[in-house]
Amino acid sequence: MRTVGVRVDVDSRAETMNHKIREAQLSKIPFMAVIGDKEAAANTVSIRARSGAQPGVKPLAEFAEGMKRNISEKRLDLSL
Repeated sequence: MRTVGVRVDVDSRAETMNHKIREAQLSKIPFMAVIGDKEAAANTVSIRARSGAQPGVKPLAEFAEGMKRNISEKRLDLSL
């Protein structure tokens, strides 16, 4: 993600996934890319928005390009 110019922060603490997601929502992080063992094996990401919307699982390259496009157009929506 950094290679396409997206600011990222990896939360690798030993907390539950639900706890990490809740903290990210409270911190007003616009998008979360959840990558577990299944996603890592398939080179995909499970996307969540701060609003609670879950557009689903996408290939990592497609998500990265969508985020890059959103940043260049200064949009903040889920049309990744």
